[in-house]
Amino acid sequence: MTRRLWIIVGLGVVAVLVSGALALDERRPVHQPEPSATGGVYSTPEWLTMQQRYGAGVRMIVSMAPMSVLESHGCLVVLRGLTHVATVCRPTAALRVFTWRSGEFTNVVGVTPTSVASVVVRGGGEAYGAALMQVARTRVFATSFRHLRTLTAADVHGRVVERLRVH
Repeated sequence: MTRRLWIIVGLGVVAVLVSGALALDERRPVHQPEPSATGGVYSTPEWLTMQQRYGAGVRMIVSMAPMSVLESHGCLVVLRGLTHVATVCRPTAALRVFTWRSGEFTNVVGVTPTSVASVVVRGGGEAYGAALMQVARTRVFATSFRHLRTLTAADVHGRVVERLRVH
């Protein structure tokens, strides 16, 4: 065999070995991070505590640090961090809100009955509709608003059923 043929055979053997090594490397499982049931709001030990406290079927609905709303057995559980604030199974008021300040912003987590079709947030000369998420027999919303003054709940016909002033 000529020198040129030896070089071609050698390069062929190297190519086969490299492609085999790459094929084996492709088969190795890639580490995937585990999805979090809470979107990273609570650590795994904290979430296990929530499951012990509120049941294995508990699920995160909305979180706006430090407040969270969980759903368990058809009821909503409102938390401030890990501390229980309220449980709402069938809201009687058109607006049940939990507020806290963050600088010039007022943050709101709210619960309404399903008879409420819209919640309007007003302040500083502006008005916005809050996104309502239906959960069990309620609707939930979370918003942050600069210079918040009022929250207005209306039914499907546009009639105001409750107006709250926020200080």
